[in-house]
Amino acid sequence: MAEARGFQSFGNIYRERHNLLSTKQIIWIRKKSGLTQKEFSEILGWEKYYENGSLQSIEHEKELRKIEKAGLENYRSACNIQ
Repeated sequence: MAEARGFQSFGNIYRERHNLLSTKQIIWIRKKSGLTQKEFSEILGWEKYYENGSLQSIEHEKELRKIEKAGLENYRSACNIQ
């Protein structure tokens, strides 16, 4: 368990240094959309749940930022995602 917390701490430091959204911010974006982690990932076609400490790719970071700014429904419309 301590090892997992250490990884999350490292991940948070990395995110901060590279100006990536934190896990708390990602959770907020998803919850604002009213979806579960699974639903959110499925809609976006992602295999990972970044709320669990995995570091998001730069491509997914850009998508998350767009969703944060425009909202999921607007993002889905702009990207033609069902």
